[in-house]
Amino acid sequence: MSRNWTPKQLKYIKFLADPEESRSKSQFAQEIKVSLRTLFRWQEKEGFWDAVYELAKVHLKGELAPVLRALARQARKGDVSAIKLILQQTGKLRKEPEQEVKVVISWDEGEEAVASCGAS
Repeated sequence: MSRNWTPKQLKYIKFLADPEESRSKSQFAQEIKVSLRTLFRWQEKEGFWDAVYELAKVHLKGELAPVLRALARQARKGDVSAIKLILQQTGKLRKEPEQEVKVVISWDEGEEAVASCGAS
């Protein structure tokens, strides 16, 4: 958050970035004694949403461990999507490179037909 935000703008940025926040924008505006229109003007300022996003990432880092535990529980239950995601994220699942298969068919008269196709 490199821009110089006012204290109320910083509160609004924190409000929007907090995944646990349950108040409406109208309620928040009333609490900090600004109009809803003012909040929308702040949102249009250059760098505003970048600041919200950066702070939201900080909040999400704290949620990563519980999310990974939940994903592991699903994988242990046999959820194929969860298993695949865990293997991808740990580098244990890799897509095999495609191989080209070339088939040559010969006839008695010396003619040949060649077909190529990708196989995985």
